[in-house]
Amino acid sequence: MFAAILFDQPDHRADVLWIIIQILLLGYGVTLLFGVPIHLVLRRKRLTKIGPYLALSVLSALLIAGLLALRQRLFGHVSANHPFPVHLWGRAGVGLALMLASAAALSASVFWAVAVREPQR
Repeated sequence: MFAAILFDQPDHRADVLWIIIQILLLGYGVTLLFGVPIHLVLRRKRLTKIGPYLALSVLSALLIAGLLALRQRLFGHVSANHPFPVHLWGRAGVGLALMLASAAALSASVFWAVAVREPQR
C-alpha cells in the first residue's frame, strides 16, 4: 500500500483511490481497536486533560511496534534473495516506531481537541 505511493506511482486514478480507501480503512480499524478503548478508560477515570491521551496513545503505539519487532525477531524469516530487507529491531525499526508514535500523538491531539476538550468561557 505505502510502497505504491512512495516508489511506484500508479497511472490510473482508480488505483490511487483504492490506495486512499485502504489507508482510511486501516485508520478506522486502528481507531476502533485502540483509540476507543483508551477514550473509554480515560473517561471512566475522569481524565480530560490532553496529557493522559497523549501518554496512552504513544505508549500503545510503542508497545505495538515493540511486539511487531519481537515477532519478527523470533519468528520472522527474510529471504537471502531479498535486496532490501527491513529489520524492525534495527535502525529502520526505531525510525518506524518513532513515526508511529508521532502519528499516534497527532491523532490523540486531534481527537482530544474535537471530542474531549471543554470550551473555555
